Amino acid sequence: MIEQDLQNFISQCINKLANSQSDLSLVSSDVFRAENLLRQLKIEATCLPVYEKQEIMTKCVKYNGQLSQIKKQIRDKEQERLFGEKIDVKLNSSAALLEKQGENLELSKKASLESEQIASNTMTVLKSQRHQLQKSSTNAKEIQENLSKSGRMITSIQRRSLTNKLIMLCIIFLLILSILLISFIKLTT
Repeated sequence: MIEQDLQNFISQCINKLANSQSDLSLVSSDVFRAENLLRQLKIEATCLPVYEKQEIMTKCVKYNGQLSQIKKQIRDKEQERLFGEKIDVKLNSSAALLEKQGENLELSKKASLESEQIASNTMTVLKSQRHQLQKSSTNAKEIQENLSKSGRMITSIQRRSLTNKLIMLCIIFLLILSILLISFIKLTT
């Protein structure tokens, strides 16, 4: 809605400027309204998702360029009316300046797209690293569980070994006792 109103004001300004008889103060007031609409459009764009915001901000730059061109034409017409001479030299330099600004905008757009690609690649790498960290955490838990099981098994083996030693000592003691008993019986008989 705002964008369509903005386009209407810009086209009205261009049409009024094409008419050499038009009142420049009316055109200036239309430019002022168009600038207000452009500000509102930029404010609304900040609330939109990134892909829509970027598209609208690109249009805003285009509209801003058109408004600048219209304001320059208004100034040129006012000077022409005041001084009675055309300012073709300024018009040509302005056109060259606009072309250079357009090239700068294209370079900025390319840089922003490259930055977006780098950010996307970084996000992919971070996701992969997060997956690896989660996997390492799971493996660490499994290792901890295995260490606990190993500790319990070693404790059990040590207990069995101690029990086996005690049983062996008891058997040795009984064997010695039976040897002594048998020897005593042999000696007494």
